[in-house]
Amino acid sequence: MKEKEITPFFWFCIKFFSRLFLKRYNPTIIAVSGGAGKTTTKLAIESALKNTKTVRVSSSNSSLSNKEASVLSILGSWEKTGGFFFWFKVFFFSIFNLIFKSKKYPQVLVLEFGAERQGDIKELVRIAKPSIVVVTSVGSIPPHSESFPTAESAIREKTKILELLPSSGCAILNYDDPAVLEMKERTKAEIITFGFKKGADMRISNFSLREEDEKPKGISFKLNSQNSLVPVHLDGVFGKSSAYAAAAASAVALRFNSNLVKIFQNLSANFSTPAQHLKLLPGIKETFIIDDTCGSSPISLKEALDVLKTIPAKRKIAVLGDMSSLGRYTIDVHEEAGNLAAAVIDFLITIGARSKFTAAAAIKKMPKLKVFSFDSKEEAGRKLQSIIKKGDLILIKASEEIQAEKVVEEIKQIPVSNF
Repeated sequence: MKEKEITPFFWFCIKFFSRLFLKRYNPTIIAVSGGAGKTTTKLAIESALKNTKTVRVSSSNSSLSNKEASVLSILGSWEKTGGFFFWFKVFFFSIFNLIFKSKKYPQVLVLEFGAERQGDIKELVRIAKPSIVVVTSVGSIPPHSESFPTAESAIREKTKILELLPSSGCAILNYDDPAVLEMKERTKAEIITFGFKKGADMRISNFSLREEDEKPKGISFKLNSQNSLVPVHLDGVFGKSSAYAAAAASAVALRFNSNLVKIFQNLSANFSTPAQHLKLLPGIKETFIIDDTCGSSPISLKEALDVLKTIPAKRKIAVLGDMSSLGRYTIDVHEEAGNLAAAVIDFLITIGARSKFTAAAAIKKMPKLKVFSFDSKEEAGRKLQSIIKKGDLILIKASEEIQAEKVVEEIKQIPVSNF
């Protein structure tokens, strides 16, 4: 779960130092925005640019908001945050690296530009002006809709990043997401699109799951760009979201005079999704777990269920926790989650008060005896252990506040903690 925001004093200080750093080092700034897939996409960009430029991606430290983590990343890479001594270290090294210019400072910064509330995008652009903007996906009901009057206003906030992009810049947009594609009307910058649909500049085709010894290994697809076609094989990653991330990263890398063959050599060698992002793990009783406990939103849940549907298994189980910060849309999106899940799974376990709507909707479409609803992760974890069998595939997904990663730890092949 995220901690409280940093104090106004520390926030002022890191903004002040960050502006000085950007003037002193003048890196190229790539902003990754959208409602889902930002973290995976920024890591794909980092991988695609390997051996081309010195790259740093913004931290995904869960104790800070995306805005704070991105700005702090301008000053350095920090594994852990928080506490007086941490901030003393940040300020000491910031002053040192401003006085004595570091030869190791990255040429490219890839930063997440999240919009958790009104004004976030404008504030970030005032600090770090990107020359390349990637917008991943938004959907009809973006995350953090609770902080905005309507879902449309939440989408408009994300659009501001393109309105503030200079005409000399480049916007790389998801062609398959109508809300994202409409954003092209809001910028004078160059537009490059990526997606599965015909018409995308970076078009993904022939997407498939790869297996080895009857076990899922990764994904394969082809990327078509400017009359060039390159086959792509990525190990250890699953879902169309990874293909989207690779396509967006390729579009970015081509801006740095790379070529598709080199790009996909880099991706194949270096790209993997971060922990808790559609990670396939071995589970107890010879099962497999899809760990997607990094968070949950309508669009990311749909993608996770699609991965669950794609990977073959004897039985499929979903453990779904609350989706937070959706405001007036809470009931509708949780009911829709139940409808979508019921079409894919054999058993459903829900965690949290909001997810009771998920369970209620699923019961209308699947046997009631196969749907279980709990208030806590501990209860859900115990029930899950009682029903799983050899050959099961288990999706575990929830917002951070549910702490569903504890359920994953309990049923991993080698549990590292107990309830």
